[in-house]
Amino acid sequence: MVPEFNDKVFSMKVGTVSEPVKTQFGFHVIYLEDKKAKKKLAFTEVKSFIEQRLKLEKFKVVMQAKMLKLKNKATIK
Repeated sequence: MVPEFNDKVFSMKVGTVSEPVKTQFGFHVIYLEDKKAKKKLAFTEVKSFIEQRLKLEKFKVVMQAKMLKLKNKATIK
């Protein structure tokens, strides 16, 4: 989840509706239906999630560098 959304959800009480929350994806109104107790997960349960997250972070860094390089080469008027 994006930080703005995440922060709002975890500060809410069950059965409440949030004020509009702005994220990079737009505005959201959140209804918190239920909360589950946190639990510790085994590495095997989260391994694929961690791999996907690391790949996405690396991709973002590479793309930002590529966009900056293209921007520096471009003639912007």
